[in-house]
Amino acid sequence: MKGRFVSWNVNGIRSCSQKGLLDWLAAARADVVGLQEVRAELEEIPEALRRHRRFRSMAVSCASFKRGYSGVALLSRVAPAEVSTSLGSEEFDREGRFLLARFDGLLVANVYFPKGSGNDRDNSRVPYKLDFYRAVFERV
Repeated sequence: MKGRFVSWNVNGIRSCSQKGLLDWLAAARADVVGLQEVRAELEEIPEALRRHRRFRSMAVSCASFKRGYSGVALLSRVAPAEVSTSLGSEEFDREGRFLLARFDGLLVANVYFPKGSGNDRDNSRVPYKLDFYRAVFERV
């Protein structure tokens, strides 16, 4: 698969959709778009984006433990042959940070990597972050 690939941390897809995301998508002329920090389930994504005329496929991985947290989405002009949202660990999968799409001869990983700081702005999530990185690299 040849094409133009773009990625954007939207920091909330519903808000971003009201602030020019559709215009940006038109200008980007991308074949595959990876969005991170979508903070929404598929049915919560604005219909104009879900039914965007440029894309035939939209896959979403969202957090299962907390609504409106993290999440990634992948839009593509050609539907992938396979999509996986699992790293094989509930600890990681529950945060909805990973999406792997298999196209003809190409794997596309859309990943929202966690930061290492915890709720108290300490480094308490550094071990989680490093384990997540290892799991992603082992998976791909």
